[in-house]
Amino acid sequence: MIHASPTPPGATAFRDQLHTDAAEFVAKITAKKQAFVTHPDRQDHGTVVDSSAPAWTPNDLTADPPDAGMVKVRWFDSVDTTQLYWEYAAELRPAEVR
Repeated sequence: MIHASPTPPGATAFRDQLHTDAAEFVAKITAKKQAFVTHPDRQDHGTVVDSSAPAWTPNDLTADPPDAGMVKVRWFDSVDTTQLYWEYAAELRPAEVR
């Protein structure tokens, strides 16, 4: 029989801090006129988009974020650059495009 272990001490506070940090990061990058971001799993850059349009998870197109701390990003290396994708804000990094 397997028992679920309780949340380790401090894990909830750590997770809450990640969500706060992600929200602050999104606020900073969306305040810029055209802020570019990168992601460790992508070769090209993208932009965070504040839109009511649905965005893709790996398998579904949803209007609501599938998890806390997620933002919509338009990636420029996508086959269809009009599509939006859900990404964790904490995984995004600011990028300068020249």
